[in-house]
Amino acid sequence: MSPLGGAISEPDTSIVIAPAATVDVTVAIPVLNEEENLPELYERLTKTLSATGRSYEILFVDDGSTDRSAIVMKELHDKDPNVSVVRFSTNFGQQAGCFAALAHAKGAFTLLIDADLQVPPEEIPKFIAKFDEGYEAVYGVRRVRHDSLIRRLGSKVIWGMLARATGTRIEDAAGLFGFRRSVVDFLARCPERIRFITGLVAWLKVPTAYVEVDHQPRTRGESKYNLIKLVRYALDCVTSFSITPLRIASILGMLIALGGFVLAAWYLGLRFFSDVKPGFTTEIVAILIFSGVQLTTIGILGEYIGRIYIEVKRRPHFIVREYHSSRGTQAPPRTA
Repeated sequence: MSPLGGAISEPDTSIVIAPAATVDVTVAIPVLNEEENLPELYERLTKTLSATGRSYEILFVDDGSTDRSAIVMKELHDKDPNVSVVRFSTNFGQQAGCFAALAHAKGAFTLLIDADLQVPPEEIPKFIAKFDEGYEAVYGVRRVRHDSLIRRLGSKVIWGMLARATGTRIEDAAGLFGFRRSVVDFLARCPERIRFITGLVAWLKVPTAYVEVDHQPRTRGESKYNLIKLVRYALDCVTSFSITPLRIASILGMLIALGGFVLAAWYLGLRFFSDVKPGFTTEIVAILIFSGVQLTTIGILGEYIGRIYIEVKRRPHFIVREYHSSRGTQAPPRTA
């Protein structure tokens, strides 16, 4: 039992059916231990959205927070009918939080924004203007990025690999992006277990706009990404949309094998036409090279086999513990 009460809902392995659009704009926020930022984020979102003159919903998705984030979100829901809250039973990851937001969103346009306040909520009207122009996907691009060197380099590598895998231009998107209802419905119906929103939308090739946004240093809380998570994220991105690593492993194996035959012919010639004896160093180098190639190839195969294993288990992407809607507390929609 959680501190707010509520039993875990039964998971359903069917495809998500997102609710019909009943408001103009949904702003969804995946949350993991952001209690210090939530009150300010809510105030700035409310002020910004009210000024647009559109009907709106603020949707918080609690990805298994261990601080007071869940209590703060519930308090915001209790005082404001425009606030909805989805709570996971445990931590399922940022992508699961984003997909849960899309599955519950009621907006004709749905925007996802990070809870760390590094991208100002005041940038949202620019995105709404792009939707009004007819774009179906809108991404924020940072003017100047205030992140660590590791985070910047990791993101550059990830987005570069994803662009190559999908064959579509993909920018290093800021923590604010959004989609028209038709795209949200498509994403909610994607059956795969490992899903990446940006890659799927790039694969769909819908009309896309990029908007420059400010990016501020984080002033409260801690970043949820480290080097290990970035590496894992990069592997998931590439293996979800491309078989290029398998091809690289095959080509590398053939090149190493060809080099081995050439080396063997070389030493065979030396054996017959000179008095050179085989050296210990040559044997060690050959063993290390071939062993390294074999282990790398096996590792790449293991990454793909592991993803097949995840897919065939058909476990739900997330399990909802509580759902507090802007229309009152309801049972959560079916999860995939």
